Amino acid sequence: MRKILTSLLLCAAAIGGTMAQQVEFYDFEAEVTGTYSPLEGATVIGMSDKVKGDAFGKLLFNETDTTGLSEEYSTDNPAYMEGIPLGFDFRFGGKVYDKFVVSGQGYVLFGEKESPEVAIGGTNLQISIGIAPWLGIATYDPVFGLDGTKISYKKEGTSPDASLTVEFSGMAYLSETPEATFNYQIKLNENGSSIEMLFDGFTIPEDAFQWYLGMKDGFGSTHYRGPEGDEGKEWSETSKSAAV
Repeated sequence: MRKILTSLLLCAAAIGGTMAQQVEFYDFEAEVTGTYSPLEGATVIGMSDKVKGDAFGKLLFNETDTTGLSEEYSTDNPAYMEGIPLGFDFRFGGKVYDKFVVSGQGYVLFGEKESPEVAIGGTNLQISIGIAPWLGIATYDPVFGLDGTKISYKKEGTSPDASLTVEFSGMAYLSETPEATFNYQIKLNENGSSIEMLFDGFTIPEDAFQWYLGMKDGFGSTHYRGPEGDEGKEWSETSKSAAV
C-alpha cells in the first residue's frame, strides 16, 4: 500500500559565517510529497505500546519509564526524568543537547549535555509552559492510546552524519474511535542541526482545539504553525520572537 508522505525540512540559517541555532532562525527549506516509510528495526520507547485510553497523551516516556506532569512543577520547581541518549550532540537554540524523552502528545523534549537528566515541568502543553525545549506536535485535545499505538526510535549513521528518527505510530487524537489514526516521524540530523518532520497523509481534525506543530528553545522562543487559517500562527511568525 502506498503511503503519502508530506515532508517538512527545517534548517538553521547561517548568520555571520556561523550556524545560528536559535529557534527564530529556523525556517522551511523544503516541503515535498512522496512515500512514507515506517521505521524498521526500531526500539519501542518505554511502555508507549501498553498505555491505553486518554492517559497516553498525558504521559512522558523514556527508555523504560513513564511519568505524568503536574501543575506543581514549574521553572522554579522542576521535575527531572532520565533521558534516552541521542547518540550525538545536537545544537539547538544556542545550546547543546544529547538526550531526549517523548510526550504521548507527539513531541520530543531535549536534555542539555551538561545535565544528567531532562528537566520537565508545567503542563503537558510545553509550547508556552514548561522547561525543556521541545519539537513536534502539542495540543490541548486528548490523545488516546489504542492497540497499535506506540512511539519508537532508531539511530542511523556515524558522526558527523548521524541521525535520530522518532516515530509516532497509530496516534489517536480527540477520540478512542477515530476515523483514522496518525503516523509521523521527527528526524534530527547531526550535520547542520537540521530537522525533518515526516507525515503519513495526516489532516488535522475539523474540531481540533489549539493544535501546534513547531518548536520551542530553552529560552522560551517558539516557532510554530497552528491549524490552517488560524491567523497569526503561520511558520513565518513566532509567538515570542520577531518574525523570521
